[in-house]
Amino acid sequence: MKHTMRLPNRIPFLLILPLAVLFIHSCDPNGGIPPRILVFSKTEGYRHQSIPVATAALRRLCADHGIAMDTTEDAADFTEKNLKRYNAVVFLCTTGDVLNPAQETAFQRYIQAGGGYVGIHSATDTEYGWTWYGGLAGGYFTSHPKIQDATLIVKDHDHPATEHLGDQWQRKDEWYNFKDLNPNVHVLLTIDESTYEGGANGPDHPMSWYHEYDGGRAFYTALGHTAESYSEPAFLQHLLGGIRYAIGKKKRLDYRACRTPELPDPTRFQKNVLAADLNEPMQFGMLPTGKILLIERRGAIKVLDPATGLINVAYKLPVYSLEEDGLLGMAIDPGWEKNHWIYLYYSPATDESVNLLSRFVFAGDTLDRASEKVMLKVDVQRLECCHAGGCLRYADDGYLYLSTGDNTNPFASNGFAPIDERPDRGPWDAQKSSANTNDLRGKILRIKPLADGSYTCPAGNLFTDRDVHVDLSTGAGNSAQGRGRPEIYVMGCRNPFRISIDAPRKLLFWGEVGPDAGNPDTSRGPAGHDEVNRARAAGFFGWPYFVGDNKAYRDYDFTKSRSGPSFDPLHPINDSPNNTGARELPPAQPAFIWYPYDNSPVFPLTGNGGRNAMAGPVYYCDRYPADTRFPDYYDGKLIIYDWMRNWMMAVTVDSLGNFSRMEPFGDSISLSRPMDMFVDGNGSLWVLEYGTQWFSSNPDARISRIDYVRGNRPPIPVLQADKTIAAAPCQVVFSVMRTRDYDDDRLDLEIDFGDGSEHWSVKGKRLQASAPGDQHRMPAALDSIVHVYEKPGTYDAVLKATDVSGATRTTRLSIRAGNEPPLVRWDFGGKNRSFYQPGEVLQYKLVVEDNEDGSLVNGGIDPATVATTIDYLESGFDISSIAQGHQAAMQMTEYARGKVLVDRSDCKTCHAADRQINGPAYQTIAERYRNNEFAVRNLSKKVITGGAGNWGQTVMSAHPQVSEEDAGEMVRWILSLGAPPKVDRTLPLEGTYTLSIPAPEKGKKPKPGTFIFKASYRDRGSSSQTSVEEGETIALRTAFLQAEQADSMSKNVRTYRPFNGDTVVLNELKSNSFFVFKHADLTGVYSVAIGIGSGDRLYRYSGGRIELHLDAPDGPLAGKVPVPEKNSAERMAFSEVVLPLETKGDGRFHDLYFVVKNENNPSTPVASIDWIRFNL
Repeated sequence: MKHTMRLPNRIPFLLILPLAVLFIHSCDPNGGIPPRILVFSKTEGYRHQSIPVATAALRRLCADHGIAMDTTEDAADFTEKNLKRYNAVVFLCTTGDVLNPAQETAFQRYIQAGGGYVGIHSATDTEYGWTWYGGLAGGYFTSHPKIQDATLIVKDHDHPATEHLGDQWQRKDEWYNFKDLNPNVHVLLTIDESTYEGGANGPDHPMSWYHEYDGGRAFYTALGHTAESYSEPAFLQHLLGGIRYAIGKKKRLDYRACRTPELPDPTRFQKNVLAADLNEPMQFGMLPTGKILLIERRGAIKVLDPATGLINVAYKLPVYSLEEDGLLGMAIDPGWEKNHWIYLYYSPATDESVNLLSRFVFAGDTLDRASEKVMLKVDVQRLECCHAGGCLRYADDGYLYLSTGDNTNPFASNGFAPIDERPDRGPWDAQKSSANTNDLRGKILRIKPLADGSYTCPAGNLFTDRDVHVDLSTGAGNSAQGRGRPEIYVMGCRNPFRISIDAPRKLLFWGEVGPDAGNPDTSRGPAGHDEVNRARAAGFFGWPYFVGDNKAYRDYDFTKSRSGPSFDPLHPINDSPNNTGARELPPAQPAFIWYPYDNSPVFPLTGNGGRNAMAGPVYYCDRYPADTRFPDYYDGKLIIYDWMRNWMMAVTVDSLGNFSRMEPFGDSISLSRPMDMFVDGNGSLWVLEYGTQWFSSNPDARISRIDYVRGNRPPIPVLQADKTIAAAPCQVVFSVMRTRDYDDDRLDLEIDFGDGSEHWSVKGKRLQASAPGDQHRMPAALDSIVHVYEKPGTYDAVLKATDVSGATRTTRLSIRAGNEPPLVRWDFGGKNRSFYQPGEVLQYKLVVEDNEDGSLVNGGIDPATVATTIDYLESGFDISSIAQGHQAAMQMTEYARGKVLVDRSDCKTCHAADRQINGPAYQTIAERYRNNEFAVRNLSKKVITGGAGNWGQTVMSAHPQVSEEDAGEMVRWILSLGAPPKVDRTLPLEGTYTLSIPAPEKGKKPKPGTFIFKASYRDRGSSSQTSVEEGETIALRTAFLQAEQADSMSKNVRTYRPFNGDTVVLNELKSNSFFVFKHADLTGVYSVAIGIGSGDRLYRYSGGRIELHLDAPDGPLAGKVPVPEKNSAERMAFSEVVLPLETKGDGRFHDLYFVVKNENNPSTPVASIDWIRFNL
């Protein structure tokens, strides 16, 4: 039955009108309010000059058709609360990475709730590292030819964006080529590639499309580059139709439909430090007892009891620890509660060049050395560094994975592929290892350990189609049916340092430490990249022929310095004479994530600078208790981290194992070289931190646990001191200024100085800020808490912070009183300590002084105990090579300290280095005990207690006055005389040095790099304190610097190649933008020349000025120079401006901030900058 509504005749008209309005509103979910759109035009890459014209045209278009419109370039507007106001969001010519992870989450939830999206032109040149956005937009831009006329083909006349068009549409624009096109879109327009030059997508080259996507509606058009487009009626009608489609029926947003959880508050992740002052920690894990088992590279195996905070040395394994070798990897057997087995991967302290995978019994917090069962040997070379790998991981299915490095010196290949095939150059050829099917180096191995110490290699490894049993004691099983070693699961690795197993998805992830080239070279290959890799199955992952997404290196003849063809990723060939395996290799698999030293256009969140990629655990929430686990937002996410950049990222991986998205994880937490990670049974993340200094013990080398805190967040105590080591009495100024509480509670603070003195305390202090990265300001008195340690000793100062709910956290800081650290300083005779001129002769002198030992001048310090090195580092190379070189020099000084102790003793009456007197020669002793792992312990005891009978009837006198530590130093020096000779890289302590740039390869231009002067001295300690090592490193850079090599820059600054070649400039330098060269000395610098680029056909510049500030963008002004407005018709032209210094160098180091200014035109770039020259 049909029902109708009839109003009584007597109702007055004035009453009918509001009822009608009410009726209309009740049928409109938006209550009659016109639809509203948000036009977003932020750019982090190229900025289209048409944006202002387009914005104005859209405003008129919307006004004429009853659509309300707001505009923004502030990504902070992408919040759930704000986006709910809009029916659609228009990305107008956006470029680059325009949203941070929180904003991405808000926008993704907006679309899932039913919101609309419109992308115009370069909206596909946006958010390359976010595959969800790529699917929403429909694809990604790759390239374009010049602006020209072309013919568009209309594929659908029934859509509001094309219903007004004929079958063809001829117009002039910039025509995009695309990649990663979404096959599920409905195409509205294609372009006829025969009607213009430069098309690359074939006969079905799309130019506009629409689709429903993840709950929302999306429309995209590639048109709209030129300003003239926005005055064309047909194009504006095209945009209007797309906007109307995205708006849809104006349904209310339904956030109940969202599949993406809200981003958790990062401040709810809290870090608790449980141990510190570790010495090169490598791997760790949790025993079923709840204790933490830890290994250090120099051989220490330690046990931490989290309940008490006590850490003990369980065993000191003798290891060969030069270069990157040592105790590298550890895994706990899944059946440890019954068998007490652990696995160690280490470099034995023997003459044999080999690394061992051994099983041990570890029970009662002690390693049973006699229980060692050597399971696997990896033959290595110890003539040259680098890359040992060494990560051990047990999988849920009982397989044990071991990563190994390529064991190849990378420093003679200019940062490109180390494939030196000349005779006797095997250590410089990674084809002998990574690309060798019969070599275990440069691999990830997969085995199943058996109870008898043998193992099986499962079917599905790279060279096994059935299980292969391998027993080292019999040699059985190593042939793998003649195709390659059966243990190999992954090959083609450089330094796969940390690996991770995703059991539910059957994936293996690992971080790959990549090569050093800072820039690509057409004659050699790509720039270096670090990688995070993913293996769905066994395979070859490219090294040393490919890097990143299979960027190919060229073959290279090191004898003739001649380049060959690029390697083929589909058919890699290993023709090296050092190859003992197959010639033809499996196809190369591309990296999962890859990033260079510079900013990555694909993964922009990775940042820039030194790099060292590692793979952490995959987090599955259902494995852990609900009240302690991380939020469901992190379910299934892979945690990756970078040792150099100190970040953690959460990576979203889809069900097929494909990359979806990356976002910062725990960005409110500070790290110091994260080294290893695992998740405990409560769902907390444990982090092992290596510490700031390489190859040394560090106060910030720590074991930490990251918890997710629900409800009240405990305070985060931070205790700092102006010194932690000094002579006694020792005055220390403490600060608690960085202590914070994210709930803004008032705090009670208390310091126990650890020496039995009265505690310091303060009550009810409120912090002023809670957001990550904010400075938490407190009263100045909390920054100058003075305490004097009167007596020598080691003291733990403990800060306790308690909030109003009674939640308490503590932190401790070790203070060592009784030994003043030595002073080590390079004296360059008043010359600049940052910059050099090529060919300059530098006169230098090393100053070393120590309160207790004396100085070089008065003879109290033996020059042999001072380590000095000088290295030349080409631009883009990893400074870790220098740390390794200095480590070798330091080990020589350690032996030298033992020599000093021997020379000062009565030993010389019976012994000499190379001849027998009453007792044997030291060299003879060293040869006898060379392979005796207990030699240092036994001979040290003999030095102290004496003995007879080992060398005939000669009796050795006792030396009870010698401490165990000194005896050990003496014995180590004696044993070093029998060690293989090492290259002496030390530098005289005083003299001259010519700063000559090494000759480049034939046909190459010299690449000015950095000279690194490094010196260190370890003092002799005192009666109450052990020795302390101090040093100074001076990096002399060329006075001519490329601007793009700045140490950091403000977020909006981008690089630009104006000629599509090697020239790179800094661009998008709008008012208040800056770039920074850190730690620079201005002594002797009277002016700074700056290479300025004019505007070209793509970029127009406003001019303004450049200011040089010290230590901050608004720090003291050192000088300024005006920059004229210059714009060329087509190509960029270069000129030079000179910034005179208004202040002289003060002999100290400063961060130099180059800040551009134009207050009258803040939205237009001032200029581009090519280079900087410091005039000395």
